[in-house]
This record gives sequence, structure tokens and C-alpha cells, in this order.
Amino acid sequence: PTPRNMGGASSNLRSMLSEESSRVRGARLDGEPAGLRLSEMLKFQVPDEFVGDVVIPHPATLWVLDKDKDGLFSDQDIHAFADGMGRYTHGLIREEWRDMLVGKCYMSLHDDVLRPKRDELMGDSSSSEEEEIAEIDANRNRRLDRA
Repeated sequence: PTPRNMGGASSNLRSMLSEESSRVRGARLDGEPAGLRLSEMLKFQVPDEFVGDVVIPHPATLWVLDKDKDGLFSDQDIHAFADGMGRYTHGLIREEWRDMLVGKCYMSLHDDVLRPKRDELMGDSSSSEEEEIAEIDANRNRRLDRA
């Protein structure tokens, strides 16, 4: 049976994802976090019914998968990804999932990393908004004085 969406990560899906994490997880030293390393995450296989829908090795997918951006992929990260993608794919045509999911992940990466922040666009982030407005006004007045 084809699932309607990725699924609000049902307990069955969560169990399958956790089992796959255990399968690819290498040995850990005492006290070392249990989250998957990148090399392990790249071996991670999505459940059979989602093969072809989710592109794990895509950099943008990996960015979104590492929810807390600690460089590890915990079960919580993977479950949160499944929950979010389940909500996102709800109502989409199944054949569109792959492209839509990669696109959504890429836009998250873009928004978090690649898009300049307001303070980068406006100059020194240590100045207040009033100082920035005063500087813009002063620059405008200089241009008007030259004209």
C-alpha cells in the first residue's frame, strides 16, 4: 500500500527510522553522543515505501536533517525531519515529493546560510536602527548638496 504522506511520523515509521539508525551506527566510546556521523548518515536507507522520495545524500537535505546543527544526526533529528516532511508532503502528488522536498530543503539552507542577513546588507550590525537612518539621511543630504 502506498502511504498518503510521509506521515506525521507514526510510531511504526519512527521505529523503522530508529532501527535504521542502529544498523548504520558504528561503535561509540563511553560518553560519546549516539547521533549518527555524516559517514553513517550517508549509509542510511529510508524505508522501502519512501525510496526515491527522499534524497538523503543531498547537502540541503543533510542541512535540514541536522535540526540542532551539531554535526550529528540524532534519532530526534531524523524523527523531526520525518514529521516536518510528512506535513509538507500532505496533499502533494506523490510524483512531486522528491523535487519538492529537495527544493524545500535547499530553500531552508539558503535562508539559514546563503541569504544575507539584514545587518549584513545595511552595514555595521552594532549600530542602532536610528543611527542607520541618520546615516542614510546624511548620505542623501550630501548627494542633494552636490546636485
